[in-house]
Amino acid sequence: LLLRRTIRPGRRRSVRAPAGGASRGAPRRGAAGTTTRSVASRFRSRGERSASPLRASRLPLGGAPFLARRRRRSRVPSARAMEDVSDDKPPVLTGLDAIVNSFATYEDYLDNQVTPVDMYYLENEQMARQLVELGYRGEGEILRREEFDARKEAMYVVSRSRANKKPKKLASAGKDLSKTPLLKALAQREEAVRTGKLATIIYVRDFNKKGHEISGYVDYAQRLRRTDFEAVFDGKKNIMPTVNDLSYFNWETMNSKVTSSENWIVLTDDERGVLFKHARDGKIVDVDPDAKPGDNTARFDIKTDEYHHVVLYDHITRRRK
Repeated sequence: LLLRRTIRPGRRRSVRAPAGGASRGAPRRGAAGTTTRSVASRFRSRGERSASPLRASRLPLGGAPFLARRRRRSRVPSARAMEDVSDDKPPVLTGLDAIVNSFATYEDYLDNQVTPVDMYYLENEQMARQLVELGYRGEGEILRREEFDARKEAMYVVSRSRANKKPKKLASAGKDLSKTPLLKALAQREEAVRTGKLATIIYVRDFNKKGHEISGYVDYAQRLRRTDFEAVFDGKKNIMPTVNDLSYFNWETMNSKVTSSENWIVLTDDERGVLFKHARDGKIVDVDPDAKPGDNTARFDIKTDEYHHVVLYDHITRRRK
């Protein structure tokens, strides 16, 4: 029955049992004593020949080989699809760049590798970081501080170059700010801050609409990007600190909050108080009026009637060596 299903219709062959009571699977010898293939092996070889590439190529265009070729071609993007990709979109970070971009500082990267079990036995955060940096703890290959800073610097340069690719109109252009000392000082710094040559921190202390005294530090570059500063220069908006700025403190409700920005990392010290570390060159800005502000940093007290107390900290950014 198996052999009949294998034989094509119209080409029937008769199969005779081997003489001498031999088994069906044994080879049958002809009259001349030569060994001939069994019928099953003949049709098996014929089936193998029908599946050869030569016979498969004779299939019509609607067959499987043609569909397979179409699938392979569809995987290649067309030229029009490649042209539609916009260059203005930020590149997708992968690998080590994505890891570096997810942490603000190298210390945060090391802290991510420290486990609660490590802190339980070591009881020293600095020692735990050193063990991770030396490769004794953590998962995978640990980045060195130099490589982390180099990748951070490269990503910062790329982001700044993309931001400065298209020139932007200054929000203070064409405005008379001679009667507002603070706005005049900010207008003088706007172009340098937008291009990344200067990083300015604004300290403001004043009263809000509820009569609460509010004080805090504001990242000038971040405000320029997130706020319609043209309305500020027109006098329609103020520069009061919010909970989204570098620091915020409400003297009435005692509500306080610190938030790092793209340019500044907020540090807290028990003796020196609040410090600001620039994300690009790593320089520390000390806002204590009795201390030096830091390297490449100058402090300016602005005398104005617009706010109760205003101080500007100008930091000239330099590339880390």
